[in-house]
Amino acid sequence: MKKILVIRFSSLGDVAIAVHILQALKQQHNDVDAIVLTKEKFRPLFAPLGVKIETISNHAGFFELIRKSLSIEKKYKIDYVADLHSVQRSWLIDAYFWLLGKKISIIDKGKKEKKQLTRKRNKILKKLKHTAERYSEVFKKIDIDIDLNKYQPNYGLFKQKKALISQDEKKLIGFAPFAAHKSKEYPVWKTEQIIGELDKTGDYKILIFGGGKREKQIAEQWEKKFANVESLIGRFDLIDELGTIAELDLIVTMDSGNMHLASLTGTKNITIWGGTHPYLGFTPFKNFDEKLAIQKKLSCRPCSVFGTDKCYKKNFECLDMSTEHVLKKISESL
Repeated sequence: MKKILVIRFSSLGDVAIAVHILQALKQQHNDVDAIVLTKEKFRPLFAPLGVKIETISNHAGFFELIRKSLSIEKKYKIDYVADLHSVQRSWLIDAYFWLLGKKISIIDKGKKEKKQLTRKRNKILKKLKHTAERYSEVFKKIDIDIDLNKYQPNYGLFKQKKALISQDEKKLIGFAPFAAHKSKEYPVWKTEQIIGELDKTGDYKILIFGGGKREKQIAEQWEKKFANVESLIGRFDLIDELGTIAELDLIVTMDSGNMHLASLTGTKNITIWGGTHPYLGFTPFKNFDEKLAIQKKLSCRPCSVFGTDKCYKKNFECLDMSTEHVLKKISESL
């Protein structure tokens, strides 16, 4: 039995893609025992897979990382390390196991290609490898082939046995309208217009997803203003949020973590893209429908790999999509 330490600390979207890869690994390799090293808050995403999970704190320093490496080696006797993160903290762990004579494989993030795709001038607009493919290449370097074409996600892993949202005849639409950067967030006032139009019909129950004080305040305002809107922000833990997403008829998201959560549940997903772009290889894995991707064709897109709060045009033209267009896409999807 090969024992492999798989490292991915954050962020939510990257971790969700790693969950897909671990599912594929479990499906295709009975001779591999995976030990995942991540942050404690992401434990619920890996737990349904039946893999072993080790965690570090959010601000783990040198000594904690060394202690964790010692503990993992003592407990599991690791054979290989698959570093899906490639940051200073993971390099320290890689170095420890390399000194022990273990075989180490580290992700190639394709930084040069991504820079060519996002630069302001002489942009090379081409579709890059998906992050899942980059992850699979890490395993291939340690002689473990993962066939992503044969992989079949088990969407039932994250379904809840108990109903968390009251059920009626209305269709359930989720909205995750927030993002970490301004270039990735559809204007809040436009989202409110869309929600208002859907609310008027009385045909839908609209659930708002997100996190943080600002987002919670906005969502609670919508909850008070509209009869069929309910804010879930701060109410559920991660696994319950996933279970709720699994029950939706449709979810509308930005290029953010929630679209990757929807990929774990197989939920139909309308994605709205601003300064980033699907070509960067960070679309929802196995659940991305290009017809449901709303984006503008602009020479300046994409301007960033992860999003930015600045726009050299000063107007965030990339997010200037009409509410009518988004509403039409929702209507067609349902």
